[in-house]
Amino acid sequence: MRTVNVGLGHRSYCIKIRRGLIDGAGAELRGLGFNGRVAVITNPAVAALYGQRLHVSLKDAGFSATVIEVPDGE
Repeated sequence: MRTVNVGLGHRSYCIKIRRGLIDGAGAELRGLGFNGRVAVITNPAVAALYGQRLHVSLKDAGFSATVIEVPDGE
């Protein structure tokens, strides 16, 4: 897995990159200690390509997921 740090001072965060990560996203979040409800914010094009797989991964890991689609450019 490759990790890219987005340096924003106190708002910094990491992005994880790995083949198949969408299908393992729920397990990855569980491994990081997250649980309960999650929100996925996406646009219609990305949701059409990956939304169902991500939703299944989150559900299988015990998450209650809400998908929020916003228009491109928002």
